[in-house]
Amino acid sequence: MPSHNELEIREFALENQERLLASEVRLKFGEALAAIKKLEVTEKTLAAAKQGFELVAARVTEGKIAPLEQNIFLVEVNRLQSIRETAEGKAETAMFELRNMIGMKPEDPLRLRGDFNNLIATPPSVSGSTDYALRERPDLQGARTMDQLAVAQIEKAKSEGRIDASVKAGYQRMNTGFMLSGFDDRGLLRPIQDVFHFFTFGVEIDLPLLNRNQGAVEAAKFEREAAQRRIEFGELTIRRSCRGLRSI
Repeated sequence: MPSHNELEIREFALENQERLLASEVRLKFGEALAAIKKLEVTEKTLAAAKQGFELVAARVTEGKIAPLEQNIFLVEVNRLQSIRETAEGKAETAMFELRNMIGMKPEDPLRLRGDFNNLIATPPSVSGSTDYALRERPDLQGARTMDQLAVAQIEKAKSEGRIDASVKAGYQRMNTGFMLSGFDDRGLLRPIQDVFHFFTFGVEIDLPLLNRNQGAVEAAKFEREAAQRRIEFGELTIRRSCRGLRSI
């Protein structure tokens, strides 16, 4: 049966996976929303260019301007049409990836609501964000719990490697007889039967094998060192990320 620390480690690992997935979903949501907004702007620009082309074409028909102007507008309309198709493809790809990330089928309807004003909130201070992450990040909490578990395993391995002695005592009462009879001290015929009392006392000593269990102790120490390296790496990563946010 898993220990309390082992259950905590599994819970922190699950929380960290949820944190990473939520971060990826938020990032993909932002990418999809940006692609949709870019597509909307491109469509509006294309619509305005088409209106301008129609006006120029009408003036060319009336003979008021040269056909070259109409050709210039046509090139611009075709360029914007190509940009619009590219933007539409990026938006559809972003929506497909978002559906896949949240477990939806490609054909399932999905509509995004929101704007960048709601997405961009006032960020907390860098020092506050760093302290919170160092204290609450589940991956760091899991590494610290693994360190605690390794300490407990070291102590357990050491205790199993010590000489252990225990005192044991016991008592037994046995009523024994035979299917025979004999004469007692008074010359009377009696069954051959008697009650016996047994007392036992001793000391049991457990001798550890494999050089006082040093192999298990060293393995537990290695596990703790690995947990400490994970803690150091996690803390360093958080501090670097926060310094990067400060420079933005």
